[in-house]
Amino acid sequence: MTISDLHDAALYAWRDAGVRDAVLVHFDAHHDADAKEWDFVTIANFVWWGLADGTLREVYWIVPQPSWETTSGRTLIEQALLTLARQHDGSAGVESGDGFIRAEIGGKPFTACSLHTLPASLEALVDIDVDYFLVPDIAQECAPIERAMPWLWPGDLVAALRHARVNAALVTIATSTRGGFTPLEWKYLGEELCVRLSDGDAEPFDVLRAGAEAEHRGELDAAATGYQRAIQLMPRSAGARYRLARLHLRRGQDHAARTTFQEVLEHDSSYRMIDSAGRRWHAERNVAEAVRAYRNTLRMDPQNAYASLGLAELAAAAGDHAGAIGHFERALGSHGGLVDGHRGLARSLESIGEIGQALEHYEQSIRLELLGHHAIDAPIATRPPRVFGETHWEVHRRVAELRHDTRWLSAVDRVTSGS
Repeated sequence: MTISDLHDAALYAWRDAGVRDAVLVHFDAHHDADAKEWDFVTIANFVWWGLADGTLREVYWIVPQPSWETTSGRTLIEQALLTLARQHDGSAGVESGDGFIRAEIGGKPFTACSLHTLPASLEALVDIDVDYFLVPDIAQECAPIERAMPWLWPGDLVAALRHARVNAALVTIATSTRGGFTPLEWKYLGEELCVRLSDGDAEPFDVLRAGAEAEHRGELDAAATGYQRAIQLMPRSAGARYRLARLHLRRGQDHAARTTFQEVLEHDSSYRMIDSAGRRWHAERNVAEAVRAYRNTLRMDPQNAYASLGLAELAAAAGDHAGAIGHFERALGSHGGLVDGHRGLARSLESIGEIGQALEHYEQSIRLELLGHHAIDAPIATRPPRVFGETHWEVHRRVAELRHDTRWLSAVDRVTSGS
């Protein structure tokens, strides 16, 4: 059994285990077989790579049950398989039945079904994305931005697998918090899956679930009691502490939130990451909610570079370049390798006429990408080749223009035109 945050790590786990010609049972709100954009392995296409290289011979995509219960949901599932068939084979045919939709992808069967219609007694690889529990409707790419609750719990999934007598040759689990697919407060469900699948002591997770359900009902005292009890039962759990830290924040207990969050980082530093709630509100152009989300993160974690970056980007978009510069500088003070921080700061400096300083930060952003740092808009992958974000060549062009360097500008034009 393996667990990782990025889902494409599953492919490498299968390859490292010498898996060939296997059946995959893929629990996910996404099929992850898309080959239309990138010619290397990412979180969005690793299942296709498994089919293409012979690791897999067949896929069962277990779509969240609520998506099967409406006409629009079934239509979306069918459209997804039609699109895959066209991408990979140029054909458009699918077969539909009671609780399943099937296509051929690269000449291999690819079946969408529910947990209840999964064939019994399969010998297969079992692959579970935590976002499966939190995205009931595949029309939504990610879980709700705030107050998300599982439509299904890990214990229920494990019980159903055993009822179906699935013989798992290997289990891979992805938490998928990067990119915002799984809210950070639910990352711990991956750990719970590991415990339940290995017949470990699941009582602490039952206590943690009770706390989460109490919080969802607005019973904050009961939620705090549940989280504290879960921490006692699992002293090394970052997940239980993170839920408690967020609860302190919700109750206006900022000092307790900061103290508890520092304990989270001592157990798992990956909990300091991109503020997905803020970025998603930003993407939906809800500036007030984005600002609130970023500021809440900074209340709990004043050193969170991504929250400061988000506030900087919002200020710059509003034309407040002086405010933006302050936020960009705070972000870079916490994380000097932040490509987007250098680029954003360069743009704001350029807007107020500080061309020399702007050039320094534009060029630093280019150097960082060449050294392997990734912009936020770069594709998400465990082992990416040297790959640049969408603005990489735009920055090259802007540097050339500011330096009045026609040779550099011509070189950029040749690269971006593909000649």
